[in-house]
Amino acid sequence: MKSGSPIKMMLSVLLLASLACGLSDLTGETTAPQQSTEELQAAVVRSLAETAQVQTAIAQGVAGTLSPTQQGLPELPSLTPTNTFSPMPELPSLTPTITFSPTPEKVILTVSQLTNCRTGPGSVYDWVGALNVGEQAEVIARDPANSSWYIRNPNNSSGFCWIYGTYASVTGNSGALPVFTPMPTPTPAKTATPTIPPMDFSVVSNWIMDCSGIGEYWINIEVVNTGDVTWQSWKTIMTDTVTAQTKITYGDIFHFIVGCASSTLQHDLTKGEPGGVYSGDFVDDPTGHLMTATITLCTLDDLGGTCKSKEVSFTP
Repeated sequence: MKSGSPIKMMLSVLLLASLACGLSDLTGETTAPQQSTEELQAAVVRSLAETAQVQTAIAQGVAGTLSPTQQGLPELPSLTPTNTFSPMPELPSLTPTITFSPTPEKVILTVSQLTNCRTGPGSVYDWVGALNVGEQAEVIARDPANSSWYIRNPNNSSGFCWIYGTYASVTGNSGALPVFTPMPTPTPAKTATPTIPPMDFSVVSNWIMDCSGIGEYWINIEVVNTGDVTWQSWKTIMTDTVTAQTKITYGDIFHFIVGCASSTLQHDLTKGEPGGVYSGDFVDDPTGHLMTATITLCTLDDLGGTCKSKEVSFTP
């Protein structure tokens, strides 16, 4: 290698120098006097010792000039890591600590009267059940106003409904119940307005039936059914504005007073049919007096069903 050439040269120079010194001691100058055998042996020993000293010096010098890599690799640290075992921290127990809470007491509701249970607190909500007197129901919640209770449906154990608190009695801690907001009030379904057939009548004429022989005066009024319904009953309120007498009469039969007696009887007035109604008996002769009358016709007997009234004034 190139790095060894200077060293070899230095060794060669030093070795030659030491040999030269040794040979000088061994041979001496040609002009020196001849030495004895003992002296030659001592000189050789001396030369060898000096050569050993020179070689030691050379070795030390060479060692000083060598690089660290030429002197030998330094001892490398061990690549095997030193295992240092630290104690593991104590892990918390994975078993949860069970804390037993007391089971909350149920809130129970009873009623003093049969009470409906609906989808909401009010009669506008659909009916889904009822709670009878003597029955018990578990209360689940209350409304914000504390006026209704949300209970298990007495008629369906898997369902729930609202019961109004008017007849209800509650046992248990009702204050701990959650507050439920009821569902919005249902929008009522539009009901078709029934078509009512036209109903009407007209007042055609009036006259007095003089029954003075018995001290009575009757006023007959003729009416005609001008509508599409059938009239079944009637009523008259007639007032003599001169004498301030008022007579109220009603019936289910349409007829006139003729000859101080009833004429042909009609049980109803169909469309376009005429009929008679009349007043009660007036004591004073109403001839020439201003009379007012309210005439009412109804679609059922006894003034039932749908009725229509008209007011008229006349002078018989």
